[in-house]
Amino acid sequence: MSANPSLIVSVENPSGNFAYTWKDENNQIVSSDETATIVKGGVYKVIATSIYGCESDEHTLTIKESSISTITINDVLVQDDSDNNFIKVKTDNLGLGDYEFRLLNINSTIIYDYQRDPNFENLDGGIYILEVNDLNNCGSIPFEISLISFPSFFTPNNDGDHDIWQIKGLDNSYYKSGIVNIYNRYGKIVATFTINDLGWDGTYNGKNLPPNDYWFRVVLINQNDEVKNRTGNFSLIRN
Repeated sequence: MSANPSLIVSVENPSGNFAYTWKDENNQIVSSDETATIVKGGVYKVIATSIYGCESDEHTLTIKESSISTITINDVLVQDDSDNNFIKVKTDNLGLGDYEFRLLNINSTIIYDYQRDPNFENLDGGIYILEVNDLNNCGSIPFEISLISFPSFFTPNNDGDHDIWQIKGLDNSYYKSGIVNIYNRYGKIVATFTINDLGWDGTYNGKNLPPNDYWFRVVLINQNDEVKNRTGNFSLIRN
């Protein structure tokens, strides 16, 4: 969108037998032609005057300003690692426009198509793309959001499905660092990895550990240096 946007409005079916006068809400003339270039929102009036000096009824129109969204992390409320993961957009400071919202996953698959409701609930852990689109054609802004969750089990049998225990939804745009410790039932650390690693493959010193429940402790640090601590347990299942 242009840094100095404007809108051209015109009289429908203008006649050469008339002169036209456009005025803004301060009664200042903005055009004496059949068209007017509007550079800011407001209430505008136009009157047609015939060659004999007869004036038409005054026609009023309202021009609303719009803009592409300026969404930031402060405009998004997120709840993750819960029974109801959600993304809620606070709409007070998004910009001048009238907006609709769409949610996609990291593979650009649409989870929720465009809607006026800025709230998305009952989401799985993962990386999401929130799109904020201006209804007046000023454009769309994509915004990446991370919802973390911790799998309750994994099955490291090399079948390509759930072979690695890893935190879902980790994203470096949200979390700049983090460390994960895995414990057995006796409290011994059997694995340690960072958020930049793939995860845990169910081994200790290169040997497969037995099926059982294991515990994790996670410390995550986001881009605002806020610390998130999580603990919990999960199951290692071998077929």
